Amino acid sequence: MEQIKSYQLQLDRELSKYPQIVKISEKCNVPKTYLVEGVAGFVILLLFFNVWGQLFSNLVAWGYPGYRDREKGRRYPVVNLLDCVRIHSYY
Repeated sequence: MEQIKSYQLQLDRELSKYPQIVKISEKCNVPKTYLVEGVAGFVILLLFFNVWGQLFSNLVAWGYPGYRDREKGRRYPVVNLLDCVRIHSYY
């Protein structure tokens, strides 16, 4: 039990860096760790029972290439995104 509390304290320190999570936590009167763990658990539950499975796969298929290009700082990320659209349309 002590080890779980140390992980929660570490996660709480990391989550304090994000002002959006802090604002939501203050509005709901729910600790930040419980809030993030609950959302993550809900998404895992939805994926396990394949509720909105197509939506999640489409978000990953469309969102990840754009995120990757933005992270690498490419000048024309639209070209790679168009390639992904072309590949994704065949499926």
